[in-house]
Amino acid sequence: MFSLDLLGTVLLSRDGTGIRLPRKKATALLAYVAVEAPVSRESLAALLWPDSDQSRASGSHRGVLHSITRALGKGALRIEGDLVTLGDREPWEIDLRLFDDVHRRIAPPGEVSEPELERAIALYRGAFMTGFTLPGCGPFDDWQDYQRGCYRTRYRQLLNAAIEIYSERELFDEALAHGERLISLDGLDEESHRTVMRLYARAGRKREALEQFARCKEFLGRELGSVPSIETVELQRAIRTETFDRDRMPRSTSPIRRPGDIFVGRKEELESL
Repeated sequence: MFSLDLLGTVLLSRDGTGIRLPRKKATALLAYVAVEAPVSRESLAALLWPDSDQSRASGSHRGVLHSITRALGKGALRIEGDLVTLGDREPWEIDLRLFDDVHRRIAPPGEVSEPELERAIALYRGAFMTGFTLPGCGPFDDWQDYQRGCYRTRYRQLLNAAIEIYSERELFDEALAHGERLISLDGLDEESHRTVMRLYARAGRKREALEQFARCKEFLGRELGSVPSIETVELQRAIRTETFDRDRMPRSTSPIRRPGDIFVGRKEELESL
């Protein structure tokens, strides 16, 4: 069985033995086919040899297809006419398939079990194809950036789904572990900081909730020269004055804060908190 992991550094193996393809463009082509199949040979040539004429690009992509076949065997890819897909002589296990299957089922709540959710979250070892670059291939770079953004968003949504499940059961340690992952994913996303603040407050850990606000404030100041939004400040005030509704844990629906969306004109009030 072939295995291809694309979330994090690219890992390719067959029956548990790691395989390194001889060319970077072979890795790029295999990744693209795994995600987008079926793919036309013409589109592969344009993707990976954008500055070459059609004849030269076609010859180059045939050479890369041959190198994949030589490294993985004839059954690794299936080429029918102009279309290329992964072969079906041996099964392919691809991390994106399980990840996407779980992601599709997180709404409505209850469609995914906790073990399934945790397994999908664990698959996200890092950004899509972490560390992989292909100089001179702008179309591939654009595709890779798009996939990176998509899977980052899906990972965030899986984390929020897990937080919701655990917080409803008052399993706050488990929920907080995923809240910290949200912050590690994007420390500038104030909604993630507010999520962790709410979790600490619901768990009766007021001091940690206020410390989280302080970390948020310090991070925004250091990275952006800005201060927390009104919503974050008001949550801090509610926790500090013990007017926070511990039974209320809203779903994360707020958009990601942008650098310009800050607590404008009320710096003195903020510093007094």
